[in-house]
Amino acid sequence: MLPMNSFDQNGFIKFDSPILSGNAAENTTELFETDYFGDPAFLSQSGQLYLEAGAMAFGPVFDFGPVFRAEKNQKLVVTNRILDDGC
Repeated sequence: MLPMNSFDQNGFIKFDSPILSGNAAENTTELFETDYFGDPAFLSQSGQLYLEAGAMAFGPVFDFGPVFRAEKNQKLVVTNRILDDGC
């Protein structure tokens, strides 16, 4: 059974957090900057803030979206999200 089907069958709502952000999710991280129609934008490092708000509004939620982090050399690294017991 696919994880998404399992979440659907157990009453979870798919919640898509944004991929682009105007600022860092955490103050101690480096951002990977990109151009968004002439304005600076940063690839999302965490969807947790949005998922917490979604959980408060809708109840059980889940998200399989990508998250990104920038290394000191500005190399783009894509990470996989893990399920968090706190959300």
